[in-house]
Amino acid sequence: MFMRSVALAAVIIGFAAAPAFAAAVTYAGTRGDQNIILELTEPEDGPVLGRYTQLSDGADVPLHFVALGKDGFELAEEKRCTPQICVVPEDGDYSAAPLGAHWILHYAADRSTLTGFWHAEPPGAAVVAVTLKRVGQRVYDREDGFSYDYFLWNDYDGAPITPETTPYDYAKMQVALTEGPLQTMNGATYRDVVDPRTKFTFPRVVSLPGGGDIAPVNTMLDQQRWATSFVGLQCLGQDYLSGGWDTRRVGNGYSPLGDVDQEGISVDYISDTVMSISQGGSLYCGGASPHNHIDYYTYDVRAGGALDLSRILKDWDAASNDPTQALADWVIAAYPKTSDYDADYAAECEINENIAKHLDISFASDDTAVFLIGGIDQAACMGAIVTMPLAQIRDLLTDTASDYFPSLNA
Repeated sequence: MFMRSVALAAVIIGFAAAPAFAAAVTYAGTRGDQNIILELTEPEDGPVLGRYTQLSDGADVPLHFVALGKDGFELAEEKRCTPQICVVPEDGDYSAAPLGAHWILHYAADRSTLTGFWHAEPPGAAVVAVTLKRVGQRVYDREDGFSYDYFLWNDYDGAPITPETTPYDYAKMQVALTEGPLQTMNGATYRDVVDPRTKFTFPRVVSLPGGGDIAPVNTMLDQQRWATSFVGLQCLGQDYLSGGWDTRRVGNGYSPLGDVDQEGISVDYISDTVMSISQGGSLYCGGASPHNHIDYYTYDVRAGGALDLSRILKDWDAASNDPTQALADWVIAAYPKTSDYDADYAAECEINENIAKHLDISFASDDTAVFLIGGIDQAACMGAIVTMPLAQIRDLLTDTASDYFPSLNA
């Protein structure tokens, strides 16, 4: 027997006095024949709220509190929005979200499992069994001014997605991937893999020259792939009012994934020490304007992290991870001497200013350094400025550069 208005009032009173930080618990299991991931707040911290996803789909569906019982609770899930049934609230109160199917769930004595059933709308429609096992928890800041969207829809902040810190998102990324054919570069092999939900191709290393350990670099590649998938799946979540429904998404020409499925990712360089990839596209999940971007990533293959460019270039500051003024000045002076120099382009894109503020380094075949502009809003102004074989710029290189590019010892 579930208590409704009286229980809800009692829980809200307790919730008001609760500490600012609370736990969100992740469960994994099945609803009928579907694999699902579900995340819920704890009853001690206020009305139970949550989200769930079908692993085959990846969209987060908000779950709203309905009633509380002795060892369980009832929730209602939101319906997908249409312009006819969803009105974006000016005050951020999502209590008027359109609700559909209901969940009746019961805890085991130690809360290690949840069991119950799901029934479609209206009541009396199809009833499906739910069986879930606790797989992790995270801490979230409930804040005094708790809002449903604040709990659910935190933007990805670049931190690693792990079972310890983000168990729901980590569990959601564990899907079977489609594998492409083997490709070879510099004696290394890799293949593209595809998450069938987000559809873009992304590299995974298969072997390195000399049989080096592929786990560190693949861990980094997985994190970047998951971060990209996160953007598209979060865009799917915006089909719900609590997920940030934005009528500007309707009919804008972008896919439901915000065109993350159109992302272009390429391997520019790989060896047993260094890997460079580039990633570009145009993403739009609502808001003022699309995110047009070209991003460059260079990894330390052996360490599995971002390559410390101060190990390669004398004039790269390790503390700030930025070029020094001396290196920026060298690139500014070298650019007009290249065959690709275009004075009009240089003026229109303010190349000298952008070199000073947004210089980055990548690597290409034949141990070539690519000095480029990245991380600005104008995608047309990003990309390579100066491309130079490392052997021809030895004066710029550190003594440890040859540890990463042995050809320099020749």
